[in-house]
Amino acid sequence: MTPVAPNNTNQLFPLQQRKDKVITLRFNRNFLLTLLISILLHLALLLIFAPKLFSPGVPQKDAPPLEITLGPPQKKETAPSELILPDLRPLPKSLVEPN
Repeated sequence: MTPVAPNNTNQLFPLQQRKDKVITLRFNRNFLLTLLISILLHLALLLIFAPKLFSPGVPQKDAPPLEITLGPPQKKETAPSELILPDLRPLPKSLVEPN
C-alpha cells in the first residue's frame, strides 16, 4: 500500500467538471401571436372603459371643508314635534248609512 499525501485530495475524491446549464424554451408561433393579441385587446378595453384610471382628477374649488369628529357622536337639540290629534268630528250620514 502506498502512503497518500495529506494535501493531495484530488486523487482521493475526483470531482466532475462543472458545466454550464442551458435552458431552452420553445414557444409555438400561434401561442405568441395569441398572447400578443390578448394583451393588446386588454389594453384597449382598459383605455376605453376605464379612462379615469389614467387621467388625474380635477380638484374641486367649491368643495366643503372636511369635518372630522373624534369621539362619540354628539346629540343635536331638536325642537319638540307637534302632537297630531285625530279628527273627532262626526262622519256624514251618507257614509254611515248603507244605501
